[in-house]
Amino acid sequence: MKNKRNKLLAIFSVLVVAIVILGTCLEVIPKVRAAPFLGAPTNPGITNLAACWDFEEHSGTRYDWTDNNNDLSDNNTVTYGTGISGNAADFEMDNNEYFSITDNTYVSMGDVDMTITGWLYMESKSQNQYLVMKWNSAQDKREYFLYYTTSTDRFSFSVSSLGTSASVHTIAASTFGSPNLETWYFFELQYDSVNDLAKIAFSDGTFDTVGHSGGIFDSDFGLTLSNSSATNDVDGKLDSTMIYKRLLTADELTWLYNSGAGRACGDLNPPTPTNTFTITNTPTDTLTPNNTFTNTNTPTYTFTSTNTFT
Repeated sequence: MKNKRNKLLAIFSVLVVAIVILGTCLEVIPKVRAAPFLGAPTNPGITNLAACWDFEEHSGTRYDWTDNNNDLSDNNTVTYGTGISGNAADFEMDNNEYFSITDNTYVSMGDVDMTITGWLYMESKSQNQYLVMKWNSAQDKREYFLYYTTSTDRFSFSVSSLGTSASVHTIAASTFGSPNLETWYFFELQYDSVNDLAKIAFSDGTFDTVGHSGGIFDSDFGLTLSNSSATNDVDGKLDSTMIYKRLLTADELTWLYNSGAGRACGDLNPPTPTNTFTITNTPTDTLTPNNTFTNTNTPTYTFTSTNTFT
């Protein structure tokens, strides 16, 4: 009986030691977490694309890449420079240079979703600069407005639902912060008509938002890039600017940003469909000749010999 008890104690001791060793091993094995699934960048294509300008021209009219004919008039001779993709429009502060287009259904909004993107390169920050604007404060024709302010050293995005100052909501790009000179930045402006939000972000970063209901006022005032005012025009370059009448998704904005390399209007072409034809032609020819030849031609020769002896 005593021996049996000793054997049981020995077995129990071995089990305890094994459990302790196993627990120690489990503690030192690092935990491996599955990587989160990230959506792949997606080409936004041309769905609800209102206008797209690449600014490849050296001077004069800057042509809309779409079939909507939103060509921009050149005021005070906007020149060109090296862009994020090809050429860019180069504005000089001392010449009050800007682009303009008269009001039309493509550049006017309303209570609809909207996305405006583009590339900006600042050459100075000595004054306020009006970048993209469909906005006339004197006539209460405020719609949407992207601008840089020296007092805050920030970009801001304003929208108005009635055209009046009381209906304006403004959001600064606080998350993005202070811009550097001579650096290309990708700006992203959105109005979300379902969730009543105006949004601004830069270079595929986090959006800053402000609540805004009632949509964007639709006036007869035209769209301008830069401004005719000597104290508010742009000193820098603009490139690849697009207006969509829909909300681009995060994946689509990431595709446009392209890790800082940008995209040209021509990149928005829908992918060419690939047609794959598989032809299966397996003829089966089974020839079974069944020709049986029977030659039954057995000649019989009969010789009769008649000998007559005398």
